[in-house]
Amino acid sequence: MLVLWGHALGFNFGHASDPTTALELNQVLKKFSALRGRPLDILGCDTCRMSKIELAALLQGSVDLIVASETGTPLTSWPYEPILNAVSSKPDLSPKEFGRAIIDNYCARYRPVGVSLTMLDLKHGLPVFDAVEELGMALLKAIADRKTGKEGSGREPLSRRGHIRTASTLRSRLPKQAGEEVLQIETRDSPLRNDSMD
Repeated sequence: MLVLWGHALGFNFGHASDPTTALELNQVLKKFSALRGRPLDILGCDTCRMSKIELAALLQGSVDLIVASETGTPLTSWPYEPILNAVSSKPDLSPKEFGRAIIDNYCARYRPVGVSLTMLDLKHGLPVFDAVEELGMALLKAIADRKTGKEGSGREPLSRRGHIRTASTLRSRLPKQAGEEVLQIETRDSPLRNDSMD
């Protein structure tokens, strides 16, 4: 397990003057996975807003599970003592069980004010990642077409036409029970505290 703690700056971590970028993190984790012969079990992001599809897609193949928040994270951080107690009391925890222990202890620490923490299983994300990549490419093409005036005239506005086509493409490519079945999402959610890290 690797835990990134601190501020998230878009897709960067650390201090604004010298951040670690998501691309740098990906390079390091690829090398680590190659040396180890398998992906990192858990990437923990003890930072705000890092449960993102883009990060999951980038790290797929180098990381099995990401535990991160979709929202702000309290300045007081994860409750490391009960999290470490959970693994020391049961050393044979699987990575998923350890991820659940992180989520459960984190959410218990901030009850009743509430927080949000998610565990993404990247081994099940390929259909979503492919659909998001296709969506990104279609959006880039649409922007380029608009700039060059190639979108045509007399047709339905690009935004409506693009949304309908995108939704249809995503629906046709994802399993019937997309979402939790695809990424194996586990989350605990409740109203958020105001004292977030960013």
